[in-house]
Order: sequence, then structure tokens, then C-alpha cells
Amino acid sequence: MHMKCLTFLIIISACPLNLQGQSTPNITLQRVDCHAPEMADCWVSVRRPPTYALSNDARTMVWRKKPIPPATTSFSGPAAYVSGCKARMSAQFSIPADGNCPKTITVKAEAVIGQTTYRLPEQDLVPTAGNTLEYKMQEFDMPFEQFKVQYLPTFTVKWFASCDPTTAGSWVDAGTSTNTLYIVHQKPVMGAEGLGELTSFLQDCIHISCENAHGKGRTGNGTAAPNEVVNAIYDKFKTLCVKKMNGSNCLKYWENPTTAQACNGIRQFLEVGDATCNEWAKIFNDMVRLQGIAGSRVTLVTYGNEAGDHGFLSANDQTRLKNDIKSFFGADSSRVTPIYLPNPPAGYGTIPPTLLFIKNHSFTSASQHFYLYNQPTSVTDTVTATQRVLKGANGQRILAQNNYNNSPADFLNHTIVEYNGQYYDPSYGTAGMAVIPWESSGMAGFGVQLKYNKPNTDPISIVWISELDNQQSQQTSFKFN
Repeated sequence: MHMKCLTFLIIISACPLNLQGQSTPNITLQRVDCHAPEMADCWVSVRRPPTYALSNDARTMVWRKKPIPPATTSFSGPAAYVSGCKARMSAQFSIPADGNCPKTITVKAEAVIGQTTYRLPEQDLVPTAGNTLEYKMQEFDMPFEQFKVQYLPTFTVKWFASCDPTTAGSWVDAGTSTNTLYIVHQKPVMGAEGLGELTSFLQDCIHISCENAHGKGRTGNGTAAPNEVVNAIYDKFKTLCVKKMNGSNCLKYWENPTTAQACNGIRQFLEVGDATCNEWAKIFNDMVRLQGIAGSRVTLVTYGNEAGDHGFLSANDQTRLKNDIKSFFGADSSRVTPIYLPNPPAGYGTIPPTLLFIKNHSFTSASQHFYLYNQPTSVTDTVTATQRVLKGANGQRILAQNNYNNSPADFLNHTIVEYNGQYYDPSYGTAGMAVIPWESSGMAGFGVQLKYNKPNTDPISIVWISELDNQQSQQTSFKFN
């Protein structure tokens, strides 16, 4: 994470109008609104920062001359539409209280995208007692190009006015509105799929997806190309620097463990800028769904028997672990105990939870099962009873978002996104690929954490590696819902 986003950031140049040759006062553009088309499927409501309040379901103000405190400049905001639909707009003008106005002033407008001109029809405006002129909601004469995602940071609408539209040369400039416009690929997918959350409609998600998929989604013969949109959005994640709209810093992954683990949901992720794999998967999935592309699923990855969002050793692997402990630790075997979950699912209180070990751990061979936990390769220790050597295995970790190479080296689980049989790992920017290549791109091995109560010293944290990544068969388990 397909759909196009249209967001209009309207910055209106409110030019006073004096209709030449007429005893007409100046008129000034005061406000412009975007409206939902007649077809409900064409409108995309946008949650704008910092409050992320949902814009009106049928109308949103995109520009106002009068500032909204605490701002001191004119207000501008976004609007979003679905490709293949026609946008609608309304406008408000003001006139001086002491001037002479004709009974009607005719107003029209037009905008240009590429080689196509979009026109709002003429409308006769009658001044009201409040000295305002209302251009009531009208629809542009042309729809946006179907299936094509567009991000238009400067969508410009030129307004014109005339006291006598039948007279040649009577039309004069009545102001210009400029706004950011997002057009999404297709109608956004609602609800939640897999382990994701409800489609957010957050402007940052609309912005990132439309900006990076701009121009994508339509084949040469005019049919939909959703895969093209998905991959174009994900290309931004592959750079390991995803920024919010107008953001100067890359969003982060596990750089502050306290902040990242406390983050819950896409909105909070955007607010604090640091999160775990859960939010990274959810935000990419959300962008796909905002583009109207169904079928993407947030996917939980574990090793062993999955229960309560964690993996646990199978009965056979528990037996292997006990035998390996006896062989490696000898008389110290009773001093080696697994680390259990503090609040395990029912029936799993005495079954060791499994860990996913991220590359690049330096597990030397399939026959070497025990290592020091979370220690560099330069650190070693010995088993008192057998004098077997325990070595650290932490190497240089693969880069994660924000080009960070010091995220945790192991996890109880991991969260990615599946779409169209391909697996996307937004936390590390790993390209969409089949399951076995995905495992090999990020996983070094799988096992459990243990505690070795070594005689005459503090307990030592160690790991048992059940198996290394074999690059040949799927070794992890997936949970979609």
C-alpha cells in the first residue's frame, strides 16, 4: 500500500475586481470549498494534522482569506478525490457596502492539468444583504483521468467575472486559488484487513502514497494497474527514509525503545515519529488501502507453534533442547533454564517462547547451538562443567528505517505485509518477494533465550539456536487474522 488521492491546498490570490465600464464596486474572493461529487464513491475525506479531525463527509473548506487563529495568514487545506470522477467547487466573494452593484455579476472558473482544461460553468451571482456573492456548488466539465494517481501541489483555479458575459472582452480576472490536489487510484478500501487497523484517511498517508505513486496506476490501454501503484509507494520505503508531509526527518524504527514500544496505531506513530514493526506494517498497508487496492494483509511472523501472537517450541524441539543442554553443559545442565513469558497464553507457561534472530548474527555452523545472548563476537565465556566455549554472535545488523543499524537483534515476533503473494517488510525496506527469499533477506536463525546459572558468578544470558535460515523452505509461521 490502489487509489488516487486528490488534495487541494488552496491559496487564493484575492484580487479586487473592478468591472471596466460599469459602476461596479470591487469584489474580493473570500473562500473556496470542495464538495463531494454526486457519486459518493468519488469523495475522499481527509484527516488533517495536527488534530486529524475528519473533514465534512460532503464538503471541505480549502481556502479562506481570513486567517484561522493562531495563524496570521489565509487558511488553506486539502481535498481529495477518486480518479475518474469530477470535482466540485463553490466560492464566496465580498463587495464593499458603499458601492453600486449591478443586479447580477457572472462568474466562471477554469483549471489546467497537463494538456487538459477543466471548466466550472458560468453562474449569475446576486449580491446579498451581507454584501457577499455566492458561487454555488458546480461540477467541473471533465473527470480526472481514470486509475491515474496524481499529486498536484499547485492545482490552480482561475476565476473570472463579467457584468455582461455576452459582450466580447468583458471577462476580467476575479482571483486565483491554488491548492494541493490528491487523486487516488480507486475508491479507498474501508475497514481493516488482516491484522491492520481501520483505514485512517490521515493526510500524511494520503500525501506519501500519492506523491510517490504520482502518474502510476493506468496502463497504456486505459486499464487499472494496481500492482504498479503498490510498488511505487513501496519504493519510498526501500529508501529507508520515509518523511511525513512537510517533514524534515525520516520516520524511525526502534531508535528509542521506550517511545517505539509505547506507540499504538498509525496516528500516534505519525505524532511521535518512532515505532515498532507493527506500526510500520500498518502504515504501508494503510497507504495501499487508501489507494483503493484490496488484498493487502498485515501479517504476524513467528517461529514454532503460534499462540497469543507468539511462537513456542514444538514438542520435538523441546526434546532437542533438553538433549542439547545435557550434551553441551554436562553436570551444569540443571543450571540452565528457559526464559518464559511473564503472561503466557493458557497452557504455554512452561513452554519456551521462540525468538527470531535478525541478520547479521554470526552463527558459525548448524552444529553450534549455544551462544551468548546479545553479545558481540569478541566476547566469550566457558561452561564450568565441560569447558565448552560460549561465544557472542551479534554482528553488524541490517539497516532499518532512517538508515539505522542498531535496532534490536531479535524479536518474539515480527510484522510485515502480504500483497498478491509477495511479502513486504516496511521496517527494513525489504523489497516485495516470495516468502523464502524474504526469510533469507532478514533472518539469521531461530531459537530461544536461556539463563545459565554459572557457579560462583552472576547468571549468564544465552541462546539456543534451533535452526539457521536454510534458504530452501519456509521456516516461520504467518498469522493474517
